[in-house]
Amino acid sequence: MTYVKSFLASDVDLGVLARDMSVRLLEISRGGCLLESSHFVPIGTLGALSVVVDGTEYDDQVRVVRCQLVPGAGNTHRVGVEFLTLHLPGDRSLRRYAAGLAADGPGIGQAGWRPNPMD
Repeated sequence: MTYVKSFLASDVDLGVLARDMSVRLLEISRGGCLLESSHFVPIGTLGALSVVVDGTEYDDQVRVVRCQLVPGAGNTHRVGVEFLTLHLPGDRSLRRYAAGLAADGPGIGQAGWRPNPMD
Protein backbone atom coordinates (compact mmCIF):
# COMPACT_ATOMS: atom_id res chain seq x y z
CA MET A 1 0.00 0.00 0.00
CA THR A 2 2.90 2.34 0.79
CA TYR A 3 4.25 1.86 -2.75
CA VAL A 4 0.91 2.83 -4.29
CA LYS A 5 0.63 5.96 -2.15
CA SER A 6 4.17 7.05 -2.98
CA PHE A 7 3.63 6.36 -6.69
CA LEU A 8 0.41 8.36 -6.79
CA ALA A 9 2.07 11.22 -4.89
CA SER A 10 4.99 11.34 -7.37
CA ASP A 11 5.28 13.56 -10.44
CA VAL A 12 4.84 10.59 -12.80
CA ASP A 13 1.92 10.94 -15.20
CA LEU A 14 -0.25 7.86 -15.09
CA GLY A 15 -2.86 7.16 -17.73
CA VAL A 16 -4.68 4.33 -19.42
CA LEU A 17 -5.88 4.32 -23.00
CA ALA A 18 -8.30 1.57 -24.00
CA ARG A 19 -10.19 1.07 -27.22
CA ASP A 20 -12.60 -1.59 -28.45
CA MET A 21 -12.62 -2.46 -32.13
CA SER A 22 -14.42 -5.05 -34.20
CA VAL A 23 -12.30 -7.48 -36.16
CA ARG A 24 -13.02 -10.43 -38.38
CA LEU A 25 -11.39 -13.74 -37.45
CA LEU A 26 -9.88 -15.22 -40.62
CA GLU A 27 -7.75 -18.06 -39.24
CA ILE A 28 -7.04 -19.61 -35.86
CA SER A 29 -4.39 -22.05 -34.68
CA ARG A 30 -2.94 -23.19 -31.37
CA GLY A 31 -0.40 -20.35 -31.55
CA GLY A 32 -2.55 -17.40 -32.59
CA CYS A 33 -4.98 -15.88 -35.06
CA LEU A 34 -5.14 -13.91 -38.27
CA LEU A 35 -7.59 -11.03 -37.98
CA GLU A 36 -9.00 -8.49 -40.42
CA SER A 37 -9.50 -4.93 -39.20
CA SER A 38 -10.30 -1.50 -40.58
CA HIS A 39 -7.68 -0.10 -38.17
CA PHE A 40 -3.89 -0.23 -38.16
CA VAL A 41 -2.67 -1.95 -34.98
CA PRO A 42 1.02 -1.40 -34.15
CA ILE A 43 3.29 -4.43 -33.80
CA GLY A 44 3.82 -5.25 -30.14
CA THR A 45 0.36 -4.07 -29.07
CA LEU A 46 -1.04 -6.25 -26.28
CA GLY A 47 -4.74 -6.87 -26.05
CA ALA A 48 -7.65 -9.09 -25.15
CA LEU A 49 -9.29 -10.91 -28.06
CA SER A 50 -12.86 -12.13 -27.59
CA VAL A 51 -14.66 -14.38 -30.10
CA VAL A 52 -18.24 -15.68 -30.01
CA VAL A 53 -18.72 -19.14 -31.55
CA ASP A 54 -22.18 -20.72 -31.56
CA GLY A 55 -23.26 -18.46 -28.69
CA THR A 56 -20.20 -19.19 -26.50
CA GLU A 57 -17.64 -16.47 -25.86
CA TYR A 58 -13.94 -17.42 -25.92
CA ASP A 59 -11.14 -15.02 -25.05
CA ASP A 60 -7.39 -14.80 -24.64
CA GLN A 61 -4.59 -12.29 -24.21
CA VAL A 62 -2.68 -11.64 -27.45
CA ARG A 63 0.23 -9.68 -28.87
CA VAL A 64 0.29 -8.22 -32.41
CA VAL A 65 3.16 -9.68 -34.43
CA ARG A 66 2.28 -8.17 -37.80
CA CYS A 67 -0.13 -5.73 -39.37
CA GLN A 68 -0.31 -5.25 -43.13
CA LEU A 69 -2.53 -3.11 -45.30
CA VAL A 70 -4.38 -5.30 -47.83
CA PRO A 71 -3.56 -3.94 -51.32
CA GLY A 72 -6.63 -2.73 -53.19
CA ALA A 73 -8.95 -3.21 -50.19
CA GLY A 74 -9.17 0.36 -48.93
CA ASN A 75 -8.29 0.66 -45.24
CA THR A 76 -8.41 -3.10 -44.56
CA HIS A 77 -5.54 -4.55 -42.51
CA ARG A 78 -4.52 -8.14 -41.82
CA VAL A 79 -3.40 -8.42 -38.21
CA GLY A 80 -1.44 -11.44 -36.99
CA VAL A 81 -1.62 -12.06 -33.25
CA GLU A 82 0.03 -14.64 -31.01
CA PHE A 83 -1.51 -16.02 -27.85
CA LEU A 84 0.29 -14.98 -24.68
CA THR A 85 0.93 -17.43 -21.90
CA LEU A 86 0.24 -15.21 -18.91
CA HIS A 87 -1.71 -17.91 -17.06
CA LEU A 88 -3.11 -21.38 -17.67
CA PRO A 89 -5.84 -21.26 -20.30
CA GLY A 90 -9.37 -21.41 -18.93
CA ASP A 91 -12.30 -23.44 -20.25
CA ARG A 92 -13.27 -20.63 -22.60
CA SER A 93 -9.76 -19.87 -23.84
CA LEU A 94 -9.33 -19.35 -27.58
CA ARG A 95 -6.22 -21.56 -27.37
CA ARG A 96 -8.31 -24.44 -26.01
CA TYR A 97 -10.97 -23.82 -28.65
CA ALA A 98 -8.35 -23.88 -31.44
CA ALA A 99 -6.77 -27.05 -30.06
CA GLY A 100 -10.16 -28.76 -30.13
CA LEU A 101 -10.98 -27.89 -33.73
CA ALA A 102 -11.22 -30.85 -36.08
CA ALA A 103 -10.14 -30.50 -39.72
CA ASP A 104 -13.79 -30.13 -40.70
CA GLY A 105 -14.74 -28.26 -37.50
CA PRO A 106 -17.31 -25.52 -37.15
CA GLY A 107 -17.01 -22.13 -38.76
CA ILE A 108 -15.56 -19.25 -36.86
CA GLY A 109 -17.64 -16.59 -35.19
CA GLN A 110 -17.68 -12.88 -34.57
CA ALA A 111 -14.59 -11.39 -32.98
CA GLY A 112 -13.95 -8.37 -30.83
CA TRP A 113 -10.58 -6.80 -30.09
CA ARG A 114 -9.75 -4.87 -26.96
CA PRO A 115 -6.21 -3.47 -26.82
CA ASN A 116 -4.61 -3.86 -23.43
CA PRO A 117 -4.58 -0.53 -21.59
CA MET A 118 -1.19 -1.36 -20.11
CA ASP A 119 0.76 -1.28 -23.45
